[in-house]
Amino acid sequence: MYEDENVVIYDGSETRLDDHPYISKRSGRPRCEQHLMSSPETGMLVKLIRYPAGQPCPIHHHEKAKAMYVLKGHLRTEHGVYGPGSFIWWKPGAEMFHGSTADEDCDCLFIMDGPYDFFYHGEEV
Repeated sequence: MYEDENVVIYDGSETRLDDHPYISKRSGRPRCEQHLMSSPETGMLVKLIRYPAGQPCPIHHHEKAKAMYVLKGHLRTEHGVYGPGSFIWWKPGAEMFHGSTADEDCDCLFIMDGPYDFFYHGEEV
């Protein structure tokens, strides 16, 4: 990573999800998450995330907006299934679920427009 007062840069050799295993505190399920950037002032968060094949996320909402840009695989959401290059922006307070499809992992760029909070509404879908 390169950083100075104006920019932060990760080159492709530094954004390797396999090197960043994570266990969900809620479900106990493994996935990969690489923190890229956050703002202590606003709570904004950017990370890479990999949902293993068949891994859902429970129905939930956030107080701030959230976005996911699909890099690899297919992201399953409450609105359908979206492949590489798709960008999904959920407005503040929107009820949502997301995760990989049953047959392949899904890698996404994850952007949170404020503090990372979860308000769960139900079981995994």
